[in-house]
This record gives sequence, structure tokens and C-alpha cells, in this order.
Amino acid sequence: MKKEIISEMNMSLILERILLTQRLTSLVNMIMMMNLMITLLLMMMMMMTWKCRCPLLYPKVEVCLFWKVKMKMAFQFPSHKRVKLGIRSNKMN
Repeated sequence: MKKEIISEMNMSLILERILLTQRLTSLVNMIMMMNLMITLLLMMMMMMTWKCRCPLLYPKVEVCLFWKVKMKMAFQFPSHKRVKLGIRSNKMN
């Protein structure tokens, strides 16, 4: 009888420990996910601000546009406006 009671106690203790560890791991996972989200948001903000500081990188650029949009715009404009956008094509050597 005593042995059975002891084994049951051990089992309950082990189960409690397992549950605790599961809760802890889930908490850690939540915190890690939050950190990931925050870092991604910060990266996006940094990229946005970096892209919007075009005049510092390209003094000829007057409009703050994303790089892809700039590239698309550059091939629609005539060559004299390409110089304003700060993109040199193959023809302008």
C-alpha cells in the first residue's frame, strides 16, 4: 500500500513538472514571437526611413520613392529626366 501511494505521488509530481515546463516553453515561445515581430517592425521602419532619405544618398533625387518604383519610373521618362532621378542608363556614358 505504501509503495503504491509513493508511486502515485511521484507520478503526480512528474505530471506537475511536465505541465510547468510546458507552460514555461509556451511562455518562452510567445516572448520569442513577440521579439521577432518587434524586430521585423523595427526593420521595416528602418527601411522606410532609409528609403525616404533619398536626398542624402542621391542628391539629385527630389521625390522620395521606393527603389522599384524609381526604376520603373526611370524607364518611362525621357533621358533628360532620368538624370534627375539619379539613374544612369547605358545610353548616357
